[in-house]
Amino acid sequence: MINPLVTIIVPVYKAENYIARCAKSLLGQTYDNIEYFFVNDCTPDNSVESLVETIKAYPEREKNVNIINFESNKGHAYARNVALKQASGKYVIQIDADDWVEKDLLEVLVPIAETNNSDITCCSFYWEGESQTYCKVYSENVGKEGLMNFKILLENSAHWNKLIKLSLIRDNNIYCLEGTNNWVDVGQVIPLRFMANKVSSTDKALYHYNVGNINSVSRKLTPKRIEDMLRVTDHVTSFVENRSNGEYSLSMNYLKFYAKWALIAGDNSSYKSWREKYPESNKYLFKYPFPTSRKILFLCALYHMSFIYELAKRLSA
Repeated sequence: MINPLVTIIVPVYKAENYIARCAKSLLGQTYDNIEYFFVNDCTPDNSVESLVETIKAYPEREKNVNIINFESNKGHAYARNVALKQASGKYVIQIDADDWVEKDLLEVLVPIAETNNSDITCCSFYWEGESQTYCKVYSENVGKEGLMNFKILLENSAHWNKLIKLSLIRDNNIYCLEGTNNWVDVGQVIPLRFMANKVSSTDKALYHYNVGNINSVSRKLTPKRIEDMLRVTDHVTSFVENRSNGEYSLSMNYLKFYAKWALIAGDNSSYKSWREKYPESNKYLFKYPFPTSRKILFLCALYHMSFIYELAKRLSA
């Protein structure tokens, strides 16, 4: 029987409305050889109390559950890295506390990983918003070759639906970019995809991605989020560009362009900062899958005519 140890990592912060559902789906897995790391990043709510109560309902799992408590908030990247460095599993999967999984998540993914000797094994998933949407994942889009397709670059760079060999992380020293709370998965997963020799997937949707959590760090365009996106972009593009010969240029420039969009997306737009950041990406503007209205904004910003766009915005308000 294929039964290697799997490490599940869950950062916990402002998740009291979701953590019980998440933990139940993980503790109730049909796969038995699991160690758990719930990392309490000094959450200010009752997430940990809810988690502890939930764990009590699974006494057979308790001895394999680790709760790491921080005395001050360290951020998502740091929280994940602490658990990654303590992990003992052959494989690791990082789960968001506001999401949930099917009970056979690992029972399905582990045999695929073992049979194919896969570094990364992905599952399809459900997008849980006002309605449920099935999202199919194709292994050819996730691996190294898939990094060339800028149109699907970001949608295949999340942690949560990927079972990853721990050795892929440790042998290549690919951890999360500490100090960041946003795009943490992008900063780790794209380098892991680049270094993976074998990627496998299943059509079966085993993960439920919750888009309704208003406290999620991925929802709000704050100065910190913009800073994190740009830091992650610098980190990722440097990693890929230093290990390739230009074949990933289009997708890496798309990442740069997508990240710097945040500089003129909010109320405190900085067109000068937008122009000066990643100017090498501007030449691909018409190749990128942005709506026409946004491309007009980019052209106005590029040619110092942003006042036209701002005037039109005020008139239409």
